[in-house]
Amino acid sequence: QQQQQQQQQEGGSARGSDAGSPSAKDAAASGSPKDSPAADAAPTPAPEPQGAQPTQDRHPELHLHGITHAEAVRALLDFVYGLGGDYHVSSDEVNVDVLRIAQNFDLPLLKAHAARRLLQQLTSTNVISRLATCEDFKLEDTGESIMQRLLESPEALREVAATPEVCSHPRLLQTMLVRASQRYHPPPAAAGGAAPGSVAGETKRQMTRANSNAEAREGKRAKKDAAERGGA
Repeated sequence: QQQQQQQQQEGGSARGSDAGSPSAKDAAASGSPKDSPAADAAPTPAPEPQGAQPTQDRHPELHLHGITHAEAVRALLDFVYGLGGDYHVSSDEVNVDVLRIAQNFDLPLLKAHAARRLLQQLTSTNVISRLATCEDFKLEDTGESIMQRLLESPEALREVAATPEVCSHPRLLQTMLVRASQRYHPPPAAAGGAAPGSVAGETKRQMTRANSNAEAREGKRAKKDAAERGGA
């Protein structure tokens, strides 16, 4: 009887230990996060749809090289979107920027607006710069209109011919000389070929000074180049 009781006790303890320990399958199913590598892995980002562009490329920038006045950009936007009504800018410098924009982007109507601005409020102090602008942007008709207005006033022509600015534009000065001679036909002086007080005479003297200044600058540049070559 004692042996039977001992055997019964040993069988009961074995069944209790089997019931208390989980099976291998249960242990795998209820494993801790440390045993699962997927628990520590970061979530995979969703792939971008095909054809999608980076964020910085969705808003392209427009670079206006050589444009120094924001007012010229506003004039461009007003022209493109029809926001500003009549064309208006505050200065000749802004107008030149508008001409440059119109030329770069092939906007002939905007260029025509800026060209008409060159004919407004002409004075003896801005006529040379405006004629030079006409040459730079190949505005032949506008330049001819400005020259005709200048030639209609001998007093204004004399003032323009006496300004230092005209010496910086020898081609314009030469054109003024020829056109003034053709228009007014001054009587030739004994030795100079033009009356001392005439418009053509003043223009010719300015032309002579401009040529002399240009020759002097070329001579200095040639001497400097020769000295640099000799030193090398």
